[in-house]
Amino acid sequence: ELGATPHQLGLMVSVFAVTQTIGQLGSNALLTWVSPRRQLPLGQASYAAANFLIATSQAATPLIVFRGLAGFGGGLSIIADRLYLARVADRARLAFSNGVISAAGSSGSVLGPLFGGVLAAIDLRIPFLVVGFTATLAAIAALGFLPAEPPAPPPARAPGEAAGGLGRLAG
Repeated sequence: ELGATPHQLGLMVSVFAVTQTIGQLGSNALLTWVSPRRQLPLGQASYAAANFLIATSQAATPLIVFRGLAGFGGGLSIIADRLYLARVADRARLAFSNGVISAAGSSGSVLGPLFGGVLAAIDLRIPFLVVGFTATLAAIAALGFLPAEPPAPPPARAPGEAAGGLGRLAG
């Protein structure tokens, strides 16, 4: 439909994975300025916007770029939800809570393409519109309904490290 070459088809898949990894690493870098609670809607909103753009794409090259944006937003959300959970979950149920998030992610990885394939049989753009819509709902829910995080604990110091951070230089 888009007249994509085999190389472009490969990029449509791989660019998502690469930028998802970058988003996951970027989540940590953003922690100085943006809390996990605020990274969640940011990641979901960029994921939603990218999927709406994918649905409207008329050529392979923009679709590749939009897949990259979707990967970044998805990666940001993956790490932000784990960090947020670690800060707000009851310590006695942290492993269970983490298991629920992990199971939901795994289920989505299997069921998403299954449902997407059924919807794509109707029109190739529908799965991306559905994902854009559900990610928009997730972003709105994250903005409006997540409880505040407790203050982040101070960064841990290495054994023997001085308060000024010179312990490693001296040791």
